[in-house]
Amino acid sequence: FDVPQYRGKLRVMAVSASKTRMGHASVDVVVKDPLVVQTTLPRFLTEGDQAEVPVFVTNMSGKPQEVTLEMDAKWLDTAGASGAAPIAFTGAKSAKFMLGDGESKTSVFRVRVTARTGAATLEVKASAGKIVAKENLDIPFESTGPRSRSTHLVQVKGGQLDFTDKLTGWVPGTERSSFWLTN
Repeated sequence: FDVPQYRGKLRVMAVSASKTRMGHASVDVVVKDPLVVQTTLPRFLTEGDQAEVPVFVTNMSGKPQEVTLEMDAKWLDTAGASGAAPIAFTGAKSAKFMLGDGESKTSVFRVRVTARTGAATLEVKASAGKIVAKENLDIPFESTGPRSRSTHLVQVKGGQLDFTDKLTGWVPGTERSSFWLTN
């Protein structure tokens, strides 16, 4: 059966029963991918931030491997953002190194946030011959400006309500508006 991304031990248990007998058995099963990738991200980033993103790779394939590690950044498709990538790489986007069986290595990718708001998906891919391990991580971008609140009283005249001039000046994706209509 399929197991989500996981590395460790799982216990497999079986229980059997009939009218006259009962039985059970259990065994620990080691779960591991031949190539394990673990990326560490901050909780959020803001426009202009520069960060180092460590990627920890472990070779569990049973033999030495030449590993190619690549990282890419794309818009997370929830904000409807498009255009240039939200994160620029200030260093290499890939690394190549040898790992013996059971060995690990950390590669550090240097990035700079170019987006003002929204979120990005970092795609990490490690490959060694036919072995491929992937990890996708989402990271939100927080606004660099202070939080502010504004309240406006707008009078309805002749059944017409116009408040469009009150909804300007906000950074797209950071505003939240509520409307109350009372007599």
